[in-house]
Amino acid sequence: MTVKCAQLNLGLQATAITTSDADGETVAIQNLGTENIYVGDDWVTPTTGFQIAPGQVITLDLGGGEILYACAGLGSQRIHVLRTRV
Repeated sequence: MTVKCAQLNLGLQATAITTSDADGETVAIQNLGTENIYVGDDWVTPTTGFQIAPGQVITLDLGGGEILYACAGLGSQRIHVLRTRV
């Protein structure tokens, strides 16, 4: 199993937080900030994205070549991203 992790700072603009390889992968995202963050496609906004509250963790399975984006709802927020592939 391959495991990679990173911490990133998100702003108000959509930011690519992970790109899966050709085989796909599982991604866990933890909101380390004090405000909500939002995940979705390259046009993600606080209105269109899936909300992740402070301290919350979500897990997503990405297909091959899929790109996941995120943005902060307010100011700059820090996230932790864990990527795994069997």
